[in-house]
Amino acid sequence: MWNFTSEEIQEKRELIVIEAKKLLNIPFRHNGRTRFGLDCLGLLYVPYKRAGIDLPSNDGRSYIPDWYKFCDNERYLDKILEFSHFIDNPLKADVLTFKCFKPKVTHVGIYLGDNLFIHCPSLPNPTNSKVKIDSLDDKVWNRMFYKFVRFNGFKIEENNHVN
Repeated sequence: MWNFTSEEIQEKRELIVIEAKKLLNIPFRHNGRTRFGLDCLGLLYVPYKRAGIDLPSNDGRSYIPDWYKFCDNERYLDKILEFSHFIDNPLKADVLTFKCFKPKVTHVGIYLGDNLFIHCPSLPNPTNSKVKIDSLDDKVWNRMFYKFVRFNGFKIEENNHVN
């Protein structure tokens, strides 16, 4: 589906980070995908799209507020894994997944390097939440962190990686 060179991947990674940072301070908005409001999946979707990578913005079904309380499976993570895979060593623009309401993944962010990530949290107060940068060194985020995932179009890096 995607066939990028190593150079294109590096350019796309940098562009994703630049585009994500342009979204700082945009308010949280459930199902938001514009500059008027974003949710965490929207924050993933928009920078990737601006970098020429068209990811699905949802799983085709409505995400009602508090959807995670009523979902009996990992529909959020399942959708993310349709276009990505788990990794151990993140690079810029890889994705972090969080289990904010265990046992399900309910939140994502974009890795910026140096244990920093950009995300759009909805808690503790959705009306005051906005896109921001946090650190995995923060005990709250570290406790909820689940796994890193990488966009499948970036697999060439893993195949060409030499130790």
